[in-house]
Amino acid sequence: DLGSSHVCLAIDCKMVGAGYKGHISLLARCSIVSYDGDVVYDKFICPMLPITDYRTQWSGIRKSHLHGAMPYNQARKEVRRKKVVYANLYCLASA
Repeated sequence: DLGSSHVCLAIDCKMVGAGYKGHISLLARCSIVSYDGDVVYDKFICPMLPITDYRTQWSGIRKSHLHGAMPYNQARKEVRRKKVVYANLYCLASA
């Protein structure tokens, strides 16, 4: 209930690798769902460095998913706006 004083959301971030052997983790997808399972946010995000390992076996991300993906800074602004919209946000995180 978005009218209540507390909202419980879950966030999942899928990471890809950059740099030597893909050791630098970069955000490639951000998904946020409500307690009831409603999708609040789900976007592929273009990492800020060249990808050297898609980590597909864990992330499910493939090169084709990132064609036309949103720039990282734009996604960050959108997610921050979600935080402002949901006062007293409790966030359960998973990476």
